[in-house]
Amino acid sequence: MRLYLLTLLTAFFCWPYASAQILSPVKWNYSSEFVGNDEYDLIFNAKIDKGWTIYSQFLDDGGPIPTSFTFEDSPHHTRIGEVKESDNVKKGHDAIFEMQVAKFSEYAKFTQRIKVKDASQPVVGYLTFMACDHEKCIQPQDIDFNITLPTPTNKKSDAGTDEKVADLASDEEQKSDLPSNTDPVKKMVDETVPLPVNTDVVAQSE
Repeated sequence: MRLYLLTLLTAFFCWPYASAQILSPVKWNYSSEFVGNDEYDLIFNAKIDKGWTIYSQFLDDGGPIPTSFTFEDSPHHTRIGEVKESDNVKKGHDAIFEMQVAKFSEYAKFTQRIKVKDASQPVVGYLTFMACDHEKCIQPQDIDFNITLPTPTNKKSDAGTDEKVADLASDEEQKSDLPSNTDPVKKMVDETVPLPVNTDVVAQSE
């Protein structure tokens, strides 16, 4: 069950604002990086608008929805440990929920290491997060991810974002397939031919 069974407290704070307007204060992107010995890091970055926060994975019950990651079971890879958080997490009293929480401002980075048997198979799953400012929260959201793994020679792979940005790796592959004479300067030089010499003009000048 992904996130639909929320606490009454969360519903109380979120519902009036969700019905009034759609807010999107957090942008996610994700990628993968080969680290050696058939191991990869899955990296999830959150860019958080000023004045907003998202929450740590590690919260007490009765408060905001923690950030969480769900990975589909696969015979092609195995998780090594739990998802690690960046060290900019701040702990303190939350005025909305009236309790101690751990949360991120401006940015957050989460990393999951995996052991891979077949790097041609993507890692699929979803993340869940909740964002609040100093007076309101938005409803928790699920972000689906489908992360391709780089070959060991490529080291890194930009997998995508929740904004569905174009696949940069694909663009580079298309560029590499173009013939070398597509360079406009080189083509102009290659197609330049010598101008004919007017022998009459040369003779008169002598």
